[in-house]
Amino acid sequence: MFMPKVREGDFVELVDGSIFEVKGLNHPPYGAIAYPRYIPSDEGERVRGGRRYRRLYTIEEREEMFKERFREYYTLNHYYNRPLPIIPWCSVQRHFKPQDTVRELRSTHNLAGLRLNALKFIEYISEEAGIPVDRLGISGSIMLGLEGECSDIDLVVYGLEESSKVRGAILDAMVEGSVLQRLPEARLRELYLFRSKDTAMRYEDFRRVEQRKSNQGLFQGTLFFVRYVKEWGEVKERYGEYSIRRLGYAKIFAKVADASEAHMSPAIYTLKDVSVLSGSSWLTVDRLITWRGRFAEQASEGESVLAQGFVEEVSFKSGVIRQMAIGEGQQDTIIPL
Repeated sequence: MFMPKVREGDFVELVDGSIFEVKGLNHPPYGAIAYPRYIPSDEGERVRGGRRYRRLYTIEEREEMFKERFREYYTLNHYYNRPLPIIPWCSVQRHFKPQDTVRELRSTHNLAGLRLNALKFIEYISEEAGIPVDRLGISGSIMLGLEGECSDIDLVVYGLEESSKVRGAILDAMVEGSVLQRLPEARLRELYLFRSKDTAMRYEDFRRVEQRKSNQGLFQGTLFFVRYVKEWGEVKERYGEYSIRRLGYAKIFAKVADASEAHMSPAIYTLKDVSVLSGSSWLTVDRLITWRGRFAEQASEGESVLAQGFVEEVSFKSGVIRQMAIGEGQQDTIIPL
Protein backbone atom coordinates (compact mmCIF):
# COMPACT_ATOMS: atom_id res chain seq x y z
CA MET A 1 0.00 0.00 0.00
CA PHE A 2 1.10 3.59 -0.72
CA MET A 3 2.29 4.86 2.70
CA PRO A 4 4.35 8.07 2.43
CA LYS A 5 5.84 9.98 5.34
CA VAL A 6 4.08 13.33 5.31
CA ARG A 7 4.37 16.59 7.23
CA GLU A 8 3.38 20.25 7.28
CA GLY A 9 3.97 21.88 3.88
CA ASP A 10 3.24 18.69 1.91
CA PHE A 11 0.14 18.15 -0.25
CA VAL A 12 -1.60 15.00 -1.43
CA GLU A 13 -3.72 14.55 -4.55
CA LEU A 14 -6.68 12.19 -4.47
CA VAL A 15 -7.67 9.87 -7.31
CA ASP A 16 -10.47 12.31 -8.28
CA GLY A 17 -7.96 15.15 -8.70
CA SER A 18 -8.79 16.98 -5.46
CA ILE A 19 -5.71 18.37 -3.72
CA PHE A 20 -5.41 18.40 0.08
CA GLU A 21 -3.01 20.32 2.31
CA VAL A 22 -1.29 18.19 4.96
CA LYS A 23 -1.48 19.58 8.51
CA GLY A 24 0.85 18.66 11.33
CA LEU A 25 3.88 16.45 11.86
CA ASN A 26 2.16 13.37 13.30
CA HIS A 27 -0.15 11.20 11.21
CA PRO A 28 -1.73 7.76 11.60
CA PRO A 29 -0.13 4.91 9.63
CA TYR A 30 -3.26 4.50 7.49
CA GLY A 31 -3.54 8.08 6.20
CA ALA A 32 -2.81 11.80 6.41
CA ILE A 33 -4.53 14.53 8.39
CA ALA A 34 -5.28 16.99 5.60
CA TYR A 35 -7.76 19.61 4.43
CA PRO A 36 -9.02 20.36 0.89
CA ARG A 37 -7.25 23.26 -0.80
CA TYR A 38 -7.88 22.88 -4.56
CA ILE A 39 -11.01 21.22 -5.98
CA PRO A 40 -11.63 20.40 -9.67
CA SER A 41 -14.31 22.82 -10.89
CA ASP A 42 -15.42 24.15 -14.28
CA GLU A 43 -15.67 27.59 -12.66
CA GLY A 44 -12.18 27.41 -11.13
CA GLU A 45 -9.71 30.25 -11.67
CA ARG A 46 -6.57 28.05 -11.64
CA VAL A 47 -5.62 25.69 -14.49
CA ARG A 48 -3.26 22.70 -14.62
CA GLY A 49 -3.00 20.29 -17.52
CA GLY A 50 -6.16 21.67 -19.07
CA ARG A 51 -8.16 21.08 -15.88
CA ARG A 52 -9.67 23.92 -13.87
CA TYR A 53 -9.42 24.11 -10.08
CA ARG A 54 -11.20 26.16 -7.48
CA ARG A 55 -9.10 27.26 -4.51
CA LEU A 56 -10.62 27.13 -1.03
CA TYR A 57 -9.44 30.01 1.16
CA THR A 58 -11.22 30.11 4.52
CA ILE A 59 -11.65 27.46 7.20
CA GLU A 60 -15.41 27.67 6.68
CA GLU A 61 -15.08 26.96 2.93
CA ARG A 62 -12.84 23.98 3.58
CA GLU A 63 -15.09 22.50 6.25
CA GLU A 64 -18.17 22.93 4.05
CA MET A 65 -16.42 21.18 1.17
CA PHE A 66 -15.40 18.35 3.46
CA LYS A 67 -18.98 17.82 4.61
CA GLU A 68 -20.30 18.10 1.07
CA ARG A 69 -17.89 15.83 -0.83
CA PHE A 70 -15.54 14.04 1.56
CA ARG A 71 -17.64 13.22 4.61
CA GLU A 72 -16.45 9.58 4.63
CA TYR A 73 -12.92 10.81 5.47
CA TYR A 74 -14.08 12.77 8.53
CA THR A 75 -13.78 10.11 11.22
CA LEU A 76 -13.54 9.89 15.00
CA ASN A 77 -9.94 9.64 16.14
CA HIS A 78 -9.36 7.95 19.48
CA TYR A 79 -6.09 9.74 20.21
CA TYR A 80 -7.53 13.21 19.58
CA ASN A 81 -10.98 12.26 20.92
CA ARG A 82 -12.81 14.10 18.16
CA PRO A 83 -13.52 13.72 14.43
CA LEU A 84 -10.54 14.50 12.18
CA PRO A 85 -10.15 14.78 8.39
CA ILE A 86 -7.94 11.79 7.63
CA ILE A 87 -7.31 10.87 3.99
CA PRO A 88 -6.58 7.11 3.64
CA TRP A 89 -3.56 6.20 1.53
CA CYS A 90 -5.73 4.09 -0.77
CA SER A 91 -7.36 7.34 -1.95
CA VAL A 92 -4.05 9.12 -2.65
CA GLN A 93 -2.48 9.06 -6.10
CA ARG A 94 0.32 11.61 -5.63
CA HIS A 95 2.38 13.10 -2.81
CA PHE A 96 3.87 16.60 -3.27
CA LYS A 97 6.99 17.51 -1.26
CA PRO A 98 8.45 21.06 -1.12
CA GLN A 99 12.08 19.87 -1.32
CA ASP A 100 11.30 18.06 -4.58
CA THR A 101 10.05 21.35 -5.99
CA VAL A 102 13.36 23.05 -5.21
CA ARG A 103 15.25 20.29 -7.03
CA GLU A 104 12.88 20.67 -9.99
CA LEU A 105 13.37 24.44 -10.16
CA ARG A 106 17.15 24.13 -9.99
CA SER A 107 17.24 21.57 -12.80
CA THR A 108 14.85 23.40 -15.14
CA HIS A 109 16.24 25.63 -17.90
CA ASN A 110 14.60 28.84 -19.10
CA LEU A 111 12.58 29.54 -15.96
CA ALA A 112 10.52 32.72 -16.07
CA GLY A 113 8.08 34.74 -14.03
CA LEU A 114 7.12 33.52 -10.56
CA ARG A 115 9.12 30.30 -10.83
CA LEU A 116 12.32 32.16 -11.67
CA ASN A 117 11.65 34.55 -8.80
CA ALA A 118 11.11 31.61 -6.44
CA LEU A 119 14.48 30.11 -7.42
CA LYS A 120 16.21 33.46 -6.89
CA PHE A 121 14.56 33.72 -3.47
CA ILE A 122 15.76 30.24 -2.48
CA GLU A 123 19.32 31.02 -3.53
CA TYR A 124 19.26 34.38 -1.75
CA ILE A 125 17.98 32.87 1.51
CA SER A 126 20.49 30.01 1.34
CA GLU A 127 23.40 32.43 0.91
CA GLU A 128 22.28 35.03 3.46
CA ALA A 129 21.42 32.46 6.15
CA GLY A 130 24.42 30.23 5.42
CA ILE A 131 22.41 27.02 5.08
CA PRO A 132 22.33 24.38 2.31
CA VAL A 133 19.67 24.72 -0.36
CA ASP A 134 18.46 21.20 0.42
CA ARG A 135 17.14 22.50 3.78
CA LEU A 136 14.64 24.65 1.87
CA GLY A 137 11.42 23.82 0.06
CA ILE A 138 8.79 25.53 -2.05
CA SER A 139 5.19 24.67 -1.22
CA GLY A 140 1.80 26.01 -2.28
CA SER A 141 0.63 26.78 -5.80
CA ILE A 142 4.11 26.71 -7.38
CA MET A 143 4.68 23.16 -6.12
CA LEU A 144 1.29 22.08 -7.47
CA GLY A 145 1.65 23.82 -10.85
CA LEU A 146 -1.40 25.95 -10.06
CA GLU A 147 0.18 29.37 -9.64
CA GLY A 148 -1.61 32.46 -10.90
CA GLU A 149 -0.58 36.03 -11.66
CA CYS A 150 -0.95 37.10 -8.02
CA SER A 151 0.45 33.96 -6.38
CA ASP A 152 3.07 34.24 -3.66
CA ILE A 153 6.21 32.26 -2.86
CA ASP A 154 5.63 29.70 -0.10
CA LEU A 155 9.02 28.91 1.43
CA VAL A 156 9.53 26.01 3.86
CA VAL A 157 12.63 25.85 6.08
CA TYR A 158 13.53 22.51 7.67
CA GLY A 159 15.34 22.24 11.01
CA LEU A 160 15.41 24.22 14.25
CA GLU A 161 18.90 25.63 13.72
CA GLU A 162 18.28 26.35 10.05
CA SER A 163 14.99 28.08 10.90
CA SER A 164 16.70 30.30 13.45
CA LYS A 165 19.36 31.30 10.89
CA VAL A 166 16.80 32.06 8.18
CA ARG A 167 14.61 34.03 10.55
CA GLY A 168 17.58 36.15 11.62
CA ALA A 169 18.71 36.71 8.03
CA ILE A 170 15.23 37.81 6.94
CA LEU A 171 14.82 40.22 9.86
CA ASP A 172 18.23 41.76 9.14
CA ALA A 173 17.43 42.07 5.43
CA MET A 174 14.11 43.73 6.18
CA VAL A 175 15.87 46.37 8.28
CA GLU A 176 18.25 47.01 5.38
CA GLY A 177 15.28 47.02 3.00
CA SER A 178 16.89 46.73 -0.43
CA VAL A 179 16.12 43.06 -1.24
CA LEU A 180 13.42 42.14 1.27
CA GLN A 181 10.76 44.58 2.43
CA ARG A 182 7.88 44.55 4.84
CA LEU A 183 4.41 44.88 3.35
CA PRO A 184 3.45 48.48 2.56
CA GLU A 185 0.31 49.86 4.16
CA ALA A 186 -1.96 49.13 1.18
CA ARG A 187 -0.96 45.44 0.98
CA LEU A 188 -1.11 45.11 4.76
CA ARG A 189 -4.72 46.29 4.66
CA GLU A 190 -5.50 43.80 1.88
CA LEU A 191 -4.04 41.00 3.98
CA TYR A 192 -6.02 42.15 7.01
CA LEU A 193 -9.29 42.10 5.05
CA PHE A 194 -8.51 38.61 3.76
CA ARG A 195 -7.68 37.21 7.19
CA SER A 196 -10.65 38.93 8.81
CA LYS A 197 -12.91 36.45 7.01
CA ASP A 198 -12.08 33.83 9.64
CA THR A 199 -9.99 35.63 12.28
CA ALA A 200 -11.38 38.56 14.27
CA MET A 201 -8.75 41.16 15.24
CA ARG A 202 -8.56 44.95 15.34
CA TYR A 203 -6.48 46.39 12.50
CA GLU A 204 -4.29 48.30 14.99
CA ASP A 205 -3.33 45.04 16.73
CA PHE A 206 -2.85 43.23 13.42
CA ARG A 207 -0.59 45.95 12.01
CA ARG A 208 1.50 46.16 15.17
CA VAL A 209 2.36 42.45 15.30
CA GLU A 210 2.77 41.90 11.55
CA GLN A 211 5.35 44.68 11.29
CA ARG A 212 7.87 42.73 13.38
CA LYS A 213 7.56 39.24 11.87
CA SER A 214 9.94 37.38 9.57
CA ASN A 215 7.46 35.01 7.97
CA GLN A 216 5.91 37.40 5.47
CA GLY A 217 7.14 40.18 3.22
CA LEU A 218 8.15 41.13 -0.32
CA PHE A 219 11.00 39.82 -2.44
CA GLN A 220 11.48 41.82 -5.65
CA GLY A 221 7.86 42.87 -5.40
CA THR A 222 6.53 39.33 -4.90
CA LEU A 223 4.78 38.37 -1.68
CA PHE A 224 6.46 35.55 0.23
CA PHE A 225 5.41 33.47 3.19
CA VAL A 226 7.76 31.33 5.29
CA ARG A 227 6.87 28.18 7.21
CA TYR A 228 9.49 26.90 9.68
CA VAL A 229 9.30 23.12 10.26
CA LYS A 230 11.28 20.75 12.46
CA GLU A 231 13.35 18.02 10.86
CA TRP A 232 12.09 14.48 11.46
CA GLY A 233 14.68 13.76 14.13
CA GLU A 234 13.64 16.86 16.09
CA VAL A 235 9.99 15.83 16.41
CA LYS A 236 9.64 14.41 19.93
CA GLU A 237 5.88 13.81 19.93
CA ARG A 238 4.87 10.74 17.92
CA TYR A 239 1.39 9.77 16.78
CA GLY A 240 -0.14 7.26 19.17
CA GLU A 241 2.19 8.15 22.06
CA TYR A 242 -0.15 10.84 23.41
CA SER A 243 -3.86 11.58 23.60
CA ILE A 244 -5.77 14.86 23.64
CA ARG A 245 -8.98 15.66 25.49
CA ARG A 246 -10.80 18.97 25.00
CA LEU A 247 -11.88 20.64 28.23
CA GLY A 248 -13.64 23.82 27.12
CA TYR A 249 -13.29 27.24 25.53
CA ALA A 250 -11.59 30.05 27.42
CA LYS A 251 -9.99 33.48 27.29
CA ILE A 252 -6.87 34.08 29.35
CA PHE A 253 -4.33 36.71 30.31
CA ALA A 254 -0.76 35.44 30.74
CA LYS A 255 2.94 36.19 30.37
CA VAL A 256 5.09 34.41 27.78
CA ALA A 257 7.85 32.50 29.58
CA ASP A 258 9.42 30.94 26.46
CA ALA A 259 8.92 31.88 22.81
CA SER A 260 11.87 29.97 21.34
CA GLU A 261 9.51 27.97 19.10
CA ALA A 262 7.01 30.76 18.44
CA HIS A 263 8.16 31.01 14.81
CA MET A 264 7.88 27.28 14.12
CA SER A 265 5.02 25.11 12.83
CA PRO A 266 3.47 24.50 15.25
CA ALA A 267 4.16 27.78 17.02
CA ILE A 268 4.41 27.20 20.77
CA TYR A 269 4.37 29.77 23.57
CA THR A 270 5.10 28.53 27.10
CA LEU A 271 3.18 30.56 29.68
CA LYS A 272 3.35 31.69 33.30
CA ASP A 273 1.16 33.83 35.57
CA VAL A 274 -2.04 32.70 33.83
CA SER A 275 -5.40 34.28 34.70
CA VAL A 276 -8.67 32.92 33.27
CA LEU A 277 -10.83 35.82 32.07
CA SER A 278 -13.73 33.80 30.68
CA GLY A 279 -14.58 30.12 30.77
CA SER A 280 -14.34 27.84 33.79
CA SER A 281 -11.81 29.07 36.35
CA TRP A 282 -10.08 25.67 36.49
CA LEU A 283 -9.07 25.85 32.80
CA THR A 284 -5.44 26.74 33.53
CA VAL A 285 -3.06 26.66 30.57
CA ASP A 286 0.63 25.70 30.33
CA ARG A 287 1.18 26.73 26.73
CA LEU A 288 -0.38 28.12 23.57
CA ILE A 289 -0.10 26.09 20.37
CA THR A 290 -1.14 26.95 16.83
CA TRP A 291 -0.64 25.49 13.36
CA ARG A 292 -1.73 28.68 11.62
CA GLY A 293 1.10 30.84 10.33
CA ARG A 294 -0.85 34.00 11.10
CA PHE A 295 -0.37 33.34 14.82
CA ALA A 296 3.35 32.52 14.61
CA GLU A 297 5.81 35.15 15.93
CA GLN A 298 2.83 36.81 17.56
CA ALA A 299 4.50 37.46 20.94
CA SER A 300 7.98 37.45 22.44
CA GLU A 301 9.38 36.16 25.70
CA GLY A 302 8.42 38.42 28.60
CA GLU A 303 5.39 39.95 26.86
CA SER A 304 1.91 39.71 28.31
CA VAL A 305 -0.80 38.33 26.02
CA LEU A 306 -4.53 37.94 25.73
CA ALA A 307 -5.36 34.56 24.20
CA GLN A 308 -8.56 32.78 23.34
CA GLY A 309 -9.17 29.22 22.14
CA PHE A 310 -9.97 25.64 23.11
CA VAL A 311 -8.18 24.31 26.20
CA GLU A 312 -6.92 20.75 25.79
CA GLU A 313 -5.41 18.21 28.16
CA VAL A 314 -2.54 16.36 26.48
CA SER A 315 -1.50 13.09 28.13
CA PHE A 316 2.00 11.80 27.45
CA LYS A 317 3.80 8.83 28.98
CA SER A 318 5.85 11.35 30.96
CA GLY A 319 2.89 13.35 32.28
CA VAL A 320 0.09 15.74 31.40
CA ILE A 321 0.11 19.32 30.12
CA ARG A 322 -2.68 21.74 29.27
CA GLN A 323 -2.54 23.73 26.10
CA MET A 324 -4.74 26.26 24.37
CA ALA A 325 -5.20 25.49 20.67
CA ILE A 326 -5.43 28.70 18.63
CA GLY A 327 -6.79 29.10 15.13
CA GLU A 328 -9.85 26.88 14.70
CA GLY A 329 -12.50 29.53 15.35
CA GLN A 330 -13.01 33.11 14.24
CA GLN A 331 -12.68 34.43 17.80
CA ASP A 332 -9.42 32.57 18.49
CA THR A 333 -6.55 34.98 18.99
CA ILE A 334 -3.19 35.83 20.53
CA ILE A 335 -2.74 39.54 21.17
CA PRO A 336 0.44 40.88 22.80
CA LEU A 337 -0.16 43.80 25.15
